[in-house]
Amino acid sequence: MGCRQLLPSRHGRRRWGQYLVVTLRSPCSSDGKRYTITVHAVGPSAGLALNRKQCFTSPHKLSMSGQFDDRSAEPNPQAFNGPYLNVSFGGQIFGFGGEWGDTVLGHAISVGGFAPSLGFGNVGAEAAGTIGTSTGTDVKTEECFPSCEKPK
Repeated sequence: MGCRQLLPSRHGRRRWGQYLVVTLRSPCSSDGKRYTITVHAVGPSAGLALNRKQCFTSPHKLSMSGQFDDRSAEPNPQAFNGPYLNVSFGGQIFGFGGEWGDTVLGHAISVGGFAPSLGFGNVGAEAAGTIGTSTGTDVKTEECFPSCEKPK
């Protein structure tokens, strides 16, 4: 079952690493429960960029759809514990371009991951990767019937 992003993620880069904090909410399970989980991920990061910037460019962002598939028949908050992997590739030509990225949190993988980018007067390409650990914290369970439709 997939999980949707509930709150905007916080992410950042430090000198030799990257961190990610995201809050996710699952769809209703067959037993009428919904989970809200906060996931913390951290790890060392490396990347390479070749850019020629003449003007303002849009800030780097993680290419992530905000949805994760925990690859389980039912929502599983434990699926987010384990390895953290983030890879991204991007390119721009005269201010227009795109960025593709994929994120793995434990056994859950992000769905999609292409984001168009817009800048002014820049040409370049970049690639980055992070490998670390992911931990699900602050797991909350709530009843979701009758607030959402009962599964068939």
